[in-house]
Amino acid sequence: FSAAHPNVPTGAAEYFIPNQLGVSQAVEAAKIQNSGSIETEGLVYRPALLAQAEVRYSSTKYNLQSSKIRTALVLENEKSFPEWDDAVWTAFDARQLGDDPLPNTRFAALPGWLADAKRLAGLQKDYIDWVYRTGTLQINANVSLKTYALDDATTAEFREKCADAARLAMKAELDKVEKAYTTRLRTLEKKLSTQKLEVEDSQTQLNQRNLEMLGAGAEFALGLIGKRKKSLSTSLSKGRLTEKAKNDLREDKLTLETLEKELRGLEAEKAAALKEVQDRWAQMVNDVTTVPLAPMKKDIY
Repeated sequence: FSAAHPNVPTGAAEYFIPNQLGVSQAVEAAKIQNSGSIETEGLVYRPALLAQAEVRYSSTKYNLQSSKIRTALVLENEKSFPEWDDAVWTAFDARQLGDDPLPNTRFAALPGWLADAKRLAGLQKDYIDWVYRTGTLQINANVSLKTYALDDATTAEFREKCADAARLAMKAELDKVEKAYTTRLRTLEKKLSTQKLEVEDSQTQLNQRNLEMLGAGAEFALGLIGKRKKSLSTSLSKGRLTEKAKNDLREDKLTLETLEKELRGLEAEKAAALKEVQDRWAQMVNDVTTVPLAPMKKDIY
């Protein structure tokens, strides 16, 4: 190792990653046999290629906007281009990367594949191509509810989002059904109320005719006892009126029963319509699938 800071290719950005190794880890990484006490003399910087890109995703169809950081750290490279899949690394915050080395440090030599500016430009292009090829996201989708979420949302979170969308849409439809049936039920209930008055009125008429019939019968009987001539026309007329009152009451009651049956049927129809709406939207919550969302090359930075 050299105390001299090696020169990097012109135009290449240089960063110094913070030390993340403890002494024991450093000993293990250096494959040193720990047979006695070990003293720390300082840090050694080893060259590596840090490739990091921000990938922006935007979709008006799915109403999504997001970005992801893709990072690779290549320590060795014996091929023309690295195996980027094997070099995937945790993303670095720019504030973590220093512009200058720490004091009392040494440096490993810069290998040839990192010393060529033209080759570095090629590696950058290849990395962008790799990010583009492998950057497709799987979007959690519920097409029925027009609800979408990025793949980093948990299943529970996405289902809750779907449930919220379903509840909102279901409420609007339930309100519409409720309004439609309320109008019909009020009309029918008004008819029922009127018909009940008709039945009560017919019952009153019949009661009155029955009383009149009793009076006419008593008068006819007295006429016979007193040997007075009495025409049967009055009794017969009152009898016909009484029979008519009975028929009117019977018809009014039948009409009332028909209306009551119609009301029960309409209430049952309303309950079934509301349940159908609730069941349908509840089923939509489970209609979850995934759709791919690929980045555009111009959105890779």
